[in-house]
Amino acid sequence: MTDPTARTVLLSAAGLDDVRRRTGDHSDRTITAACAIGLSYWATGTSPDGIDLTPSTLFADVLRWVGEGGTAPAGWEVGADGRSIRASADVMPP
Repeated sequence: MTDPTARTVLLSAAGLDDVRRRTGDHSDRTITAACAIGLSYWATGTSPDGIDLTPSTLFADVLRWVGEGGTAPAGWEVGADGRSIRASADVMPP
């Protein structure tokens, strides 16, 4: 069953291509997971287990961490399409 209070952030194909052009040949899922981690950190101020984020952490470092098996924290799942992020309503503004 789908959580009716969940919020979805959609990343466009063009946006993903722009990120890929600037950061290297990463899959949509890797870029989206790194975005989910960044959004989570911005919204909650906490890092997922395994990486210590700070305001000066480079996005390229987050991409590398995801590429090595790191994942977004619970509640920030990458959608099956690999281009969307689902987050519960308690961490996203209405």
